[in-house]
Amino acid sequence: QTMGYVLSVLGLGLAALQTNMADNAMRDYGASSIENMLYVNSLGLVIVVIVAAYVDGEEALIYMRDTPHAAQLLALRSLTFYFGALFFTELTRHSGATPATAVATARKGVTVIGSFLLFPGDKPFSVWFGAGLVLFMVAIGLELGGRLYGAKK
Repeated sequence: QTMGYVLSVLGLGLAALQTNMADNAMRDYGASSIENMLYVNSLGLVIVVIVAAYVDGEEALIYMRDTPHAAQLLALRSLTFYFGALFFTELTRHSGATPATAVATARKGVTVIGSFLLFPGDKPFSVWFGAGLVLFMVAIGLELGGRLYGAKK
């Protein structure tokens, strides 16, 4: 369980680093969104292929071969991820890393809320989820208030 926490924190840190580096490359060095995505996703592809081959290996190939429409579903999922990443990269280019990350976080929050509404029997709504929802709404209010106050100055 500790390793899961370590990997989660590491993933968050690397995602923040990648977003800020992309913002810097596009803003200060004139890199295009497509160029940024090509380099980042090429590196990610190499890492994922190595890890997948090591962890899943032959089982993944057998699953893809034996499961009907698995390849098509994987391609569709990859396509939706591509457009999501392109949107995020364009948002980073035009608004900066912080607003883009705020939008991505809000999207994740809406997804979690939607999962409770669409699939109420799958997981019980706990005090922790409620507290997280309240804190999420407070954060949005503070961010909006800060922007409105800053615009008046």
